[in-house]
Amino acid sequence: MQVVETNPRTAIEGYSQVVAQLSCNNTPSAVMELTKCLCNRALCFLKVGKWDSAMTDSHAVLEREPANVKAHFRLASALFKGGHVEDQEAVNKVALHASIATALAKKIGTVDAPTLELLNAIGSKSARPVAT
Repeated sequence: MQVVETNPRTAIEGYSQVVAQLSCNNTPSAVMELTKCLCNRALCFLKVGKWDSAMTDSHAVLEREPANVKAHFRLASALFKGGHVEDQEAVNKVALHASIATALAKKIGTVDAPTLELLNAIGSKSARPVAT
């Protein structure tokens, strides 16, 4: 199932319907599709500033696929943009997910500008270096 929508709010509704349908199906293809939908919905939540919802979906993706680059990046983005950097431990958590995303992306050869911008922003708040 594919949700093709340019409006993030409308896409969230579409992904939510698909997620509800797929949540009842435990076949490997349904689980794979559910993971994609959750990851895409997390991106839509980021676009509309729903940081907690983006974190929830990103965590759900990482439970299913711990090496999902996009989910690590989206989780780091939601944590950082949502203001969850109130102390050094929180900054380190964001940096960890961003660094994992970067390491995985480098492995497959796709580190993009948004990833580097987030790492630089996190690095400015971190007491230790953030891998880029």
